[in-house]
Amino acid sequence: MRTFIGLSLPEKIRDSIARICYGIEGARWVPEENFHVTLVFLGELDSTEFDSLREICTNVSAGSFPLKADGLGWFGFKKPAILYIACDPDPRLLNLQRTLESGCKRAGFSVEKREYKPHITIARFRDSAQRSVMTYLEEFRDFTLPVFEPGEFHIYSSRSGTDGPIYRIEESFPIGRE
Repeated sequence: MRTFIGLSLPEKIRDSIARICYGIEGARWVPEENFHVTLVFLGELDSTEFDSLREICTNVSAGSFPLKADGLGWFGFKKPAILYIACDPDPRLLNLQRTLESGCKRAGFSVEKREYKPHITIARFRDSAQRSVMTYLEEFRDFTLPVFEPGEFHIYSSRSGTDGPIYRIEESFPIGRE
């Protein structure tokens, strides 16, 4: 099963994000129930690997931290491929991410090599006009979300659906125990 570790978002945060998901032709907007912050993407895991991942997550102790998300941006090579809301790189969030990633690497998992940039993906593009994305970014340049404190992180599974991926929380682990 396709697997990643991430942070879920409270309903009021997801509702706030959903209110700005419109207005770009060709955008494939992420369904509200799929909004999250990825910590580590792992890809396909079998049941033995999943058990190993569960063990890694169980042994992680992380202090609580505020999650602040504001400012929109895009990832892509020369043109937008992903539209996101940036998350403040709080040192405790980054420490949790590094601890999880390091544990996964030590266990032999293959993890993404890109520099970690905490964010919430809100749309994907195949062929969107860059001008319409820039107009959107300008329109929502002052967008901010209420700060919240995640109480747990999760192992998510991802499967293909007719309208895009469907994410499911498979296991949850507390934040705030050091």
